[in-house]
Amino acid sequence: MAPKAARAALRLPGPIRRLKVSSGLPGVPRLSLGYLADIIVLRDAWMHRVDISQAAGTPFIVGAADRAVVEQVIRDLAVEWTGPGVVLELTGDAGGRWQLGHGPPTAAVRADAVEYMRTLSGRHDTPDLNVTDGPPETAPLLADARVLF
Repeated sequence: MAPKAARAALRLPGPIRRLKVSSGLPGVPRLSLGYLADIIVLRDAWMHRVDISQAAGTPFIVGAADRAVVEQVIRDLAVEWTGPGVVLELTGDAGGRWQLGHGPPTAAVRADAVEYMRTLSGRHDTPDLNVTDGPPETAPLLADARVLF
């Protein structure tokens, strides 16, 4: 159903796409309908795929689109990140390496990409964040971060 939803989102007229609406969540700014349709609805469907895979005890098969979802989530995290400069290395087929924060990184942290997405969505409170370089206090900052799904 995701491709059908993506096509429907593209048909929203520009003026409607630019309308700002409340997310209904504390601390989350008003979002454009275009952003909700293009990003959040599809990201939410992706996370439900992860949830169903875990509930059914089946492996989560990662494809090219999954890496694009992870990249978009990390871009949103980087926009909101107020912590120290960090190199975040996400492992697995959907992983990659990103720098968060401004200035030189003070730490490097490694985590599984899909599990960290679950953390950012608020579904996983005890992620396995491995600080490979820098102060260990960096891990709790990344564990407490949240991104809208």
